[in-house]
Amino acid sequence: MDVTLGFYALVLLVTGCVAAGVCAAVIHTWSLRALAFSLETRLAVVEGTLTREVKARAGQERWKKPDKTDQLLTELALSTNANQRPKNWWETTIPREVPSGK
Repeated sequence: MDVTLGFYALVLLVTGCVAAGVCAAVIHTWSLRALAFSLETRLAVVEGTLTREVKARAGQERWKKPDKTDQLLTELALSTNANQRPKNWWETTIPREVPSGK
């Protein structure tokens, strides 16, 4: 009778140790997952802030540089005589005579 009681006690002790180890592993895994989720959310916030800052600085730099189209139009206006008025229809060099029907 002594052996059977010792056998049951040993089985109960091993089962209790395994159960405690499984519970500790589950709790530790949950804490690690919670930490990983917390770090992911913080990283997402930092990435959003960084993206916003980069775009804001790029926008500020964009306004510092003249637009290529505006620069080309300015150069074109300076290269042509801007003070010259457009000719009227009677001042053009298009011939106004009706060709003879020979």
